Amino acid sequence: MKFSAARGLRLTLAFAVVDLFISLFLPIRLAAQEALPRRLLRTVQIGVPQDITVKEIREVAESNDTDYTTAILARSALLVLQQSEPESISYDELLDGLLNHLVSDGTPFQPLSSLPGFRGKETLMTMVYAMVMSGNQERAVDILEKHALTGSRYKQAVVLSALRNVGTPRAISIIQQYAEKGLDRNLPDNPHRPASLPQDCDPALSRRIAG
Repeated sequence: MKFSAARGLRLTLAFAVVDLFISLFLPIRLAAQEALPRRLLRTVQIGVPQDITVKEIREVAESNDTDYTTAILARSALLVLQQSEPESISYDELLDGLLNHLVSDGTPFQPLSSLPGFRGKETLMTMVYAMVMSGNQERAVDILEKHALTGSRYKQAVVLSALRNVGTPRAISIIQQYAEKGLDRNLPDNPHRPASLPQDCDPALSRRIAG
């Protein structure tokens, strides 16, 4: 009986240690497995911080050492979370600047190893999504409208896709005006097909931005 009791105590302690390890260290390891840009993208998608705090997101957004794409994701996350903007360039100016540099090969938006398919178009769609989800869709439409007739045909096609994703009557009206001028005939194939966010993130994000 004493032997059985001692053995039972050892088993109980062993299970307690395993449980402690799982509760304390497994979440840390799981979080470490997902890169920061992906956590920020999921935060934008879901609207709730994902394995990161609002304070940490702000630190990433305000740091001079943060790469461009990660900084944009951090700013987008803050916008979706209804947080105040950092005291730097405004989100509207960031979106306008991105559109000024949008080209078909994705440069100068070099992809990150954790988001290999995330370049200029995907960055734009994420920013527009963040503006819609934060109730700033009309501001997004204002900026997109300004760029609908400028730049390359590729840029114009992406802008029209973004407007279709917004889906407000005004956004659709801009697309119709573009088509009435016959300009859409010179666009790449399927210019109005909604551009989605990277396929390696949750499909619900693409459905929400396109819906």
